[in-house]
Amino acid sequence: MAGVLQRLNIPSADVVTRRDASGRPQTLVFTSGPCVILPLEGGEEGKPFSLAPALELVDGPTGTTYSSLGGQNSYSPVYDPVSDCVYWKTGDAIMRMDCYNVVTSACSSVEVDGEGLVFSDTASRALTTDGRGALYAVAASPTRTPKCVVKVEVGDGRGANVTVYGTYESKIRDLVYDVAGDGLLATSSDGGISRLYKAVDGRLDKGPLKTSHTPGAPAVDGDGVMYFAVHISCLADDVYRVNLSSGQAAVSIGASCPPSIMSLAITPQGHLAACSSCNTLYILSCGVKLKPPVGLSTVPISRFLPPAAKGAAVASTAGSAGGMPQLLCSPTMTIVAGDRRFFAHRALLIHRSEYFRRLLESGFVESCSGEVRLEDTDPDMLGCLLQCLYSSVSTTTNSNTGASSSSSSSSGGASSGGANSARSVSSDVASAAVAAVPEPLLRPAAELAQQLLMRDVGSALQRRLLAAASPATVTSDLLWAEEHNLSELLGGLKEYFVRHARAAVDAAPEGLSALVAGSPELAAELFRSVLTRNGGVR
Repeated sequence: MAGVLQRLNIPSADVVTRRDASGRPQTLVFTSGPCVILPLEGGEEGKPFSLAPALELVDGPTGTTYSSLGGQNSYSPVYDPVSDCVYWKTGDAIMRMDCYNVVTSACSSVEVDGEGLVFSDTASRALTTDGRGALYAVAASPTRTPKCVVKVEVGDGRGANVTVYGTYESKIRDLVYDVAGDGLLATSSDGGISRLYKAVDGRLDKGPLKTSHTPGAPAVDGDGVMYFAVHISCLADDVYRVNLSSGQAAVSIGASCPPSIMSLAITPQGHLAACSSCNTLYILSCGVKLKPPVGLSTVPISRFLPPAAKGAAVASTAGSAGGMPQLLCSPTMTIVAGDRRFFAHRALLIHRSEYFRRLLESGFVESCSGEVRLEDTDPDMLGCLLQCLYSSVSTTTNSNTGASSSSSSSSGGASSGGANSARSVSSDVASAAVAAVPEPLLRPAAELAQQLLMRDVGSALQRRLLAAASPATVTSDLLWAEEHNLSELLGGLKEYFVRHARAAVDAAPEGLSALVAGSPELAAELFRSVLTRNGGVR
């Protein structure tokens, strides 16, 4: 049933949900005044919500405790899944905070066409993200009335490229990005009628919502349903919802809501957290569990990138030497497995997976949509393999740099030697990347790597499985490797069995029977090899 679940007395100004350092969704409450951010805890299985101690914010450039310049307000926070950062407005700047609570400046006042634009527009709190690494904000000019909406491409969270998206005569209060419709929406008032408009190239086209009250504090869930606050009176507000793709009218959620709602966010538990200007945080039930926004159901690239690889990607963008980091400058795509979505770089997938190379270069529909669905794929295993791919990037870079230095210090080196060195580096890198894979996950990870034709990672996983073989397990390992067509592992296990046949029979006599029953041809091949090794029947 819709209604207010809980009230927390706190001078809250804004609320946003992100992923914390462990990868779990986390709702953060921004207090009014200087930048103080409180995590919202509890709420599971009917337990009450509570506010945890404030985050310990670190100033990125100095490494000291962060505080907003001059105690300026921090407002309009949004979470961008590509950079895995929370962004907010403060003063003339847009700030960012990564999942480790390190705060840096993403973008300050900018100059476009010789005119300075600043983000400190008290008439508009507008800031939103498209979920693909770009922010949209209202920037003001002291010399003219029209407001500019600027697009701030934040990429991996280290740099920012600012361009003007459009200049609008109408007063824009809020911005929200319609992921399903792939377009920017803006709330504005014209002639006493407020509307959610489509923001297109300097004009506000008729949008999906028209109301006699001003819609504000929009939040969009994972189903493309937008929730927004409507000011009714000094005593109460209302919260409406509208499906952005259906064209249907907005309807009230039927909850008795507090007045002056400033910000809405969807909590990990599927409720709405609402900040009121009355120094109160409200937890609202919408009658159904809300689906997390797209950005929170997508695993960010930065979860897979080691720090050295992040730096290499940025350096490559700036025009440094080529090599593996250039793969991180390619466009990203989304891989869907189960109920989870993963961002990954297209070029890296093509380079490291024959499956993705064939798929993405074939002209199939999946290669054009920017999204690939892997049916019946364990998302944990896919995440494990992507971790291996991205963890190898910085190692490859360092190894290649060392190899280049070695080559330049010697003369007359044969090209075949360089190729052998490259293959050796690739093998060593893959081995290092899979070293962190837990032993219970080795088999399913190797099986998926085989399906996705990830040659280097799959080979390294098979080598780890071979190293873990014992006389007690070798017969079952042989059957499993043959079943999944793991040729490298199968060859190694055959040699192991031939060398340790007596110990294998003594350790697991039932395993020999299972081998004969499960694969008579493999058993016959092994028996012939054992007889040959021992010089015939004895």
